[in-house]
Amino acid sequence: MNAVVANTVPQELHRAMLSAGFFPEKRFSQNFLMNEAVVKALVDAAELKKSDSVLEIGAGTGIITREILKHPIKEVHAIEVHDRLIPLLKKSFENDSRVLILGEDFLQTDLHAISFTKVVSSPPYAISDDIMYALFRKGFSIASLVWQLEFAEKLLAPPGSGEY
Repeated sequence: MNAVVANTVPQELHRAMLSAGFFPEKRFSQNFLMNEAVVKALVDAAELKKSDSVLEIGAGTGIITREILKHPIKEVHAIEVHDRLIPLLKKSFENDSRVLILGEDFLQTDLHAISFTKVVSSPPYAISDDIMYALFRKGFSIASLVWQLEFAEKLLAPPGSGEY
């Protein structure tokens, strides 16, 4: 007999949104993962180790952050620009010294001031190009990211092709 595991992410996101008086805003190109299995797969793909410092772009309500913390990591730098979500993140992770919350715009963040080895994130789609250029300038060992299909195809396209 197969056990059915409930996906608690939608309820968790809904509760967090209500408590923060928050709703996704188009101007921030906010997208939230709603499937627990996808969140777990995203984090597992990063092959996190005890020595890793993780960068999360657009921490939102902390759903990915919580999954990251299930692994023995050194720390996670959770960047979030939305002013209603920052207090929610701070309260959610106030008792875990491994979580460093940066309430700022990723595009204005000095990545050279942050020491990270891996990136795990479902970042805002509207700034996908800018995120990748910034990350490539900084360097990291593994990035596990969720991208919009069209952007992923662009990244994988051969030079000179129409999708490139």
